[in-house]
Amino acid sequence: MKMKRKRHRGQRRRQRLRRRRQQQEEQQEQQQQQQQQQQQQQQQQQQQQQQQQQQQQQQQQQQQQQQQQQCQQCQQCQQLQQQEQQQQQQQQQQQQQQQQQRRRRNNRRSRRSRKSKKSRRNRRTRNTRRRRRRNNE
Repeated sequence: MKMKRKRHRGQRRRQRLRRRRQQQEEQQEQQQQQQQQQQQQQQQQQQQQQQQQQQQQQQQQQQQQQQQQQCQQCQQCQQLQQQEQQQQQQQQQQQQQQQQQRRRRNNRRSRRSRKSKKSRRNRRTRNTRRRRRRNNE
C-alpha cells in the first residue's frame, strides 16, 4: 500500500508540472499576442501620424496656391491700373496736341486779319494822299 501511495504522489507531481508548463506556455502565448497587438497599434498610430502629416502638407500646398492666386489677382489689378493710366496719358496728349493746333490756327488767322487791316489802311492813306495831291494840283 505504501508503494501505491508513492506512485500517486509521483503522478500528482507530474500533473502539477504539466499544469505549470501549460500555464507558462499559455502565459507566453498571451504575452506574444499582447506584443503583437501592441505592435499593430503602434503601426496604426504611425500610419495615422503619416496621414496627418500628409494632410498638413496638402493644406500648406493649398494655402500656397491661394496666396499665388491672390498675387496673380493683385498683378492683374496693377496691370489694369497701369493700362488705365496709359490711356489717360494718351488722351491728355491728344488733347494737348489738339489745343496746340487750335492755337496755331488762331494765330495764323489773327496774323492774316492784321495784315489785311494794315493793307487796307495803307491803301486808304495812299488813296487819300493821291486825292489831296490831285486836288491841290
